[in-house]
Amino acid sequence: LHTQVGNFSLESSGFCPDEAKFDLLLDIENHGSRLDLTFSYKTALFKPATIRRMHDAYLNICQAIADNLK
Repeated sequence: LHTQVGNFSLESSGFCPDEAKFDLLLDIENHGSRLDLTFSYKTALFKPATIRRMHDAYLNICQAIADNLK
């Protein structure tokens, strides 16, 4: 999933159920003007739809920040 936020490009690298060392982990890698996002989570605690909502909320927060920097 690709989203443009201000001067940055956000790429959702994916969702990795049951690969997290922690209950929930958001890994953000900086690649210049692009940030790669990967959510890792325990499926015993979170449903995929919940992680998708968290993902969308995070993108909304990033967009709100970018909009208010202008």
